[in-house]
Amino acid sequence: MPVDPSTERAIEQTIELTGRDGAANTPGASLIPAAWYYVKTGDLIPPWWSKKRDLEMSRLMMSFNHLSGVHYAARTKLANIPLHFVPRDNTISSHIDLATSYTKQVTHVSEFGKGFRLAYKKFIGDYLKADNGCFMEILGEGDPAGPIVGLPLGVRHLDSARCTRTRNDIYPVVYENESDGKRYKLHYSRVIFFSQEPSERATMNNVGFCALSRSFELGQVLADQIVYKLEKMGSRPQSQIIVGKNINSTEIVKAFMMAEELMDELGLRRYAKIVAMGGADIEVDKIDLNEFAPFDEETGTLMAIYALAYIWGLDIRDLWPVQGSKSSDQVANMKARGRLPADFTADFKDQLDMKLLPPALVAKFDFQDDEEDQSRALIKDIRARRRERLSKAGLLEPISEMRTMVEDGDMNRSDFVRWMLDQGFLEDGTTLGTLFYSPDPTISGLVKLNGVEDPLVFEDNDKEEIVREIHVQQSMCLMLMAQSGSSSQKSKAQQALAALDWLEGQYDAQTESVPEELVGFAEEEPIIEEEMVDDEEE
Repeated sequence: MPVDPSTERAIEQTIELTGRDGAANTPGASLIPAAWYYVKTGDLIPPWWSKKRDLEMSRLMMSFNHLSGVHYAARTKLANIPLHFVPRDNTISSHIDLATSYTKQVTHVSEFGKGFRLAYKKFIGDYLKADNGCFMEILGEGDPAGPIVGLPLGVRHLDSARCTRTRNDIYPVVYENESDGKRYKLHYSRVIFFSQEPSERATMNNVGFCALSRSFELGQVLADQIVYKLEKMGSRPQSQIIVGKNINSTEIVKAFMMAEELMDELGLRRYAKIVAMGGADIEVDKIDLNEFAPFDEETGTLMAIYALAYIWGLDIRDLWPVQGSKSSDQVANMKARGRLPADFTADFKDQLDMKLLPPALVAKFDFQDDEEDQSRALIKDIRARRRERLSKAGLLEPISEMRTMVEDGDMNRSDFVRWMLDQGFLEDGTTLGTLFYSPDPTISGLVKLNGVEDPLVFEDNDKEEIVREIHVQQSMCLMLMAQSGSSSQKSKAQQALAALDWLEGQYDAQTESVPEELVGFAEEEPIIEEEMVDDEEE
């Protein structure tokens, strides 16, 4: 939506604070001498923060081999973490179907048909190398000045350099269109955006301090080492001069020219031979011209890579081959997963759940790998053995054991609810009989038996009539579970069905008859005892 005059002033105020090119015009920035910036940044990039700084860092990163390599490793690591849209309740088939269809739609419609992965990789790239952060527009129907009507259709990446943050909560981002040059304000529900290390200063509108910005000087040091080696070795400098006595300047220049021609004929590109000059006297002096300063390049580079891994939140093994034990590898892997991937996925998941996905779905990032699966299996086995010991000792009731399994993640909550219903209890441990007195109209309508005032007064009710009415209500419960799209309605129908099954079992237990052979035997008179008494009297 084009920017209206009422919003124009707010944007201009933001530009006044950040500069026309995004440079920070804060009081503190003007107090630092310009020469200090040249020393600290090598006269390459503007100070924090400005859009020009983001653009210069992105451009110069391509010439810094180590930084571009770290950026590739981090971007690939984040982009390859599987992202799934899953239902909040796995027991509802319609929600499962919605998750499948919606995932396909977002995957194919995003970036105007180019796919979600392309927009996602660009989004991650801005997150890693732009202090302004990463931006993604949500595509959907409805007035652009308001929220999306219906389900969002997909997403597209927005160039961070063309996005301006505002202090307007309704329109937090203004985007400058590359085709017509006009600025359009974006409704908060139509844009996903966040940054690394957002600034605490209110005037910065949550501009951050990205990984590339934190590591740029270190990358420049590594790049300078490479340039130093290339300039030292690649220009074919003369290494030595052997000088005899009585040599004039003309002969010295001629000797160097002859040496250059000889090296060209030999095809030498980097190594230079010794230049020799002599006179009548055979006494010579040797002058070194090119001394390669000794320094431990391997150690310096390795320490810099360690620092880059720490700054970017990566495992050192993502950047450099490092040997270690199995246990240390596992620890390092878990620590690395807890930094950059965890930080990025947590922010992105919150935005996806709130703005892109319907209420029935959530975003899920799958961090699991073989080592983690093995660790999870081992932990589950230890917990199972512990519960088994407590149960044998009589210290753990079955319901308490199941609750512990749910809390530990070893049992799904829906499975626990079904198990409790099978045992004759609700999830909180209340008996199913209480549902026949429930004030909930849905449940009371499903368990109400026609013509029966109180089904739990067993002696006042006819078993055949009760069982017939129970079967009718059971059919109603099954019909509601099959036709309703509401998870709440299905849950109530499931509880009512379990209560009706429980009631039928109670009537079967109350009206059990004594076997026929025992009934006849119990009513006969003790004839033998009477005969014995008569014999004694006689």
